[in-house]
Amino acid sequence: LEYIIVHELTHLVEKNHNKRFYNIVEKYCPNYKQIQRKLNSN
Repeated sequence: LEYIIVHELTHLVEKNHNKRFYNIVEKYCPNYKQIQRKLNSN
């Protein structure tokens, strides 16, 4: 749930899923790649 909240809040400062976007996400959710893989596998 934390990752989803961070992801959506990041859209307030960066609309696109670009490098800046994921740098911000990673700052607040360092394991976001692992969570993202898990969410995408279901």
